[in-house]
Amino acid sequence: MKLQIDFKEDLANAISGHFADNGVTFEADATSSDLAMLYFEMRERLIRPRPREVFISNETHDALGALVNEPDANHQAAALEAWHATWYLRHLLTRGGDVVPHLSRSVKDSGFSDGLLWDYAMHHFHLARQIDASGFAKRSDYLLFSIVADDAAYFVNIVKHRDPQNLLWVRQNLVGIVAANFPELIEARVLPGVNGDALTDEEKKELRRKNINTVIQVGNDAVGPLGWGMTGDGHSLYCRVRADYLLRLIEDAEKTVLGNSEGIRSDCASAGIDVSNGVRIELAHLESLDYSDGLREFLTTKDNIFGRIARQGFAITETSTTRPLL
Repeated sequence: MKLQIDFKEDLANAISGHFADNGVTFEADATSSDLAMLYFEMRERLIRPRPREVFISNETHDALGALVNEPDANHQAAALEAWHATWYLRHLLTRGGDVVPHLSRSVKDSGFSDGLLWDYAMHHFHLARQIDASGFAKRSDYLLFSIVADDAAYFVNIVKHRDPQNLLWVRQNLVGIVAANFPELIEARVLPGVNGDALTDEEKKELRRKNINTVIQVGNDAVGPLGWGMTGDGHSLYCRVRADYLLRLIEDAEKTVLGNSEGIRSDCASAGIDVSNGVRIELAHLESLDYSDGLREFLTTKDNIFGRIARQGFAITETSTTRPLL
């Protein structure tokens, strides 16, 4: 019997199941290509709990000082709560705690276009410690803008939530703050010999609304989108590229598996797997598999022929046992 294999269908099923398990909404008719893009977008949006070193900009320090010294008695309670919440977030990020409840309530809506993240590579946190029935922090009078990487988080600035012009998400001075405090974060985005766009924040807002990527002038440097920018339909360009790469990987992997079908059937039979009715080889979400930490780590190495796929979060397995193909 031949191998049974359909990695694209497996990919769609794996991502759909992962989204369902984590409360992520998505269109029922999404293609495997679109689901792959949304999968990588959610990996960017849903900050994973892991210890990170936290760096705080001068502007954030100044804002914290202003909060604790708020002169208006009517705003002191909210300001002090924001001060406490900022340090609480720092504690969570440092210790590997879950900060997702402090993000936007739209964070699990895969149809939401997160222009702030795709353009400036920034999340915004609601500065409140109380978690309501929805599982999210109570909406607050202040927001913290931050860049969160795999091993570090950078607090950019604290701003008041209320903005009559609704320009909070496009303020270009946010990129200037990053350049002044964390220049290493913009080095790869500086475009030598290019002039930045002299835009007002109002113009930037309109261009962001139309999913148009712009270059910002920061000092003498022209800086491209810190988050790599948006596609024409408002999704992440970076995640679109990653999705296309994953699809190419699984197409190549399927050819590799089919080209070695007899060897795989023989290996499965030697491992005690019943191959009389054929062998089903499946692409599975790595996090869903009950593997040891050592095996997970090995699967992502160059010693595994499918290591590049594992580094994207997936493994190729024999379906009945979830035994990985190496």
